Amino acid sequence: MTSSAAHTSPDRSANQRSACQHVGQPGSGALRASLSDEHPLATLLDEHQVILSHLTRLAELTLAPALVTAPAVRRAVLEELLRLATKLIGVEPHHQREEQVLFPALEERGIHGPPEAMAAEHVRLRALKHALHDQARRLLAGGENLWPETCATAETLIEMLRAHIAKEDGVLYPLALRVIREASVWAELRRRCDAIGYCCPRVAVAADQGDGYP
Repeated sequence: MTSSAAHTSPDRSANQRSACQHVGQPGSGALRASLSDEHPLATLLDEHQVILSHLTRLAELTLAPALVTAPAVRRAVLEELLRLATKLIGVEPHHQREEQVLFPALEERGIHGPPEAMAAEHVRLRALKHALHDQARRLLAGGENLWPETCATAETLIEMLRAHIAKEDGVLYPLALRVIREASVWAELRRRCDAIGYCCPRVAVAADQGDGYP
């Protein structure tokens, strides 16, 4: 956890968390519908939709077998690729809230396998995101021969991160909701999440509407 994340103010946390509710489409069907917007799992689900939208655009950008030849168009493609890689690295608070808040809460209740597996995948995903960012940066600096390698990195990242999200949405989060039953515990988990911070755009949003935990 960085020092800036650790000192996120309550008002800023509420605004960032609420921003996530309005970016992308609500995720994971019935599970998302069963949760209040203030629930920690609701924010994680909504953030997954934002991440998936980034992956969709990344797939579109890296689908071409070769870089376009027109210099202006090529530069625009590479600049967007670098921005996407930066955005994907920027979702780190999402992973931190899972690793430092949700996963320990599950482990305290005897659930070790799924959190450990997801945490291990986070390590690999971080490496892929940073590799993609480095390759995009080098391409912008003139390393055109890196395009096939960059596309391969993007393909691996897209496949792994989509599968990772599906496992969390379909297995880990429903499991967490089953084993953590107390509203007071979820409220405390949310406070810990607020202390870490959120990864969606900071936009003007409605005021905090309260806890409302199931």
